[in-house]
Amino acid sequence: GKSTLMRSLLVAALLANCGLFVPCSEASIPRFDNFFLRTAGYDIPSEGKSAWALEMDDMAVILRDCTHKSLVMVDELGKGTSTE
Repeated sequence: GKSTLMRSLLVAALLANCGLFVPCSEASIPRFDNFFLRTAGYDIPSEGKSAWALEMDDMAVILRDCTHKSLVMVDELGKGTSTE
């Protein structure tokens, strides 16, 4: 699915940025200074945090730390639940 494709693209970009072999016949991959991948989350009831709260925490970190040269991939944002 799309989550697997996103992970694969991020790994290919990371390999290329490290100067390693990328498993494809042809690629033009720019230099990135950061890599961020945000996929599905889960509740942590013991800490009183819902999946939604964790998603917002993750996005706050991404938005704070990314630059115009960062590769940011976000999947399934907004599908969080309540802790109640």
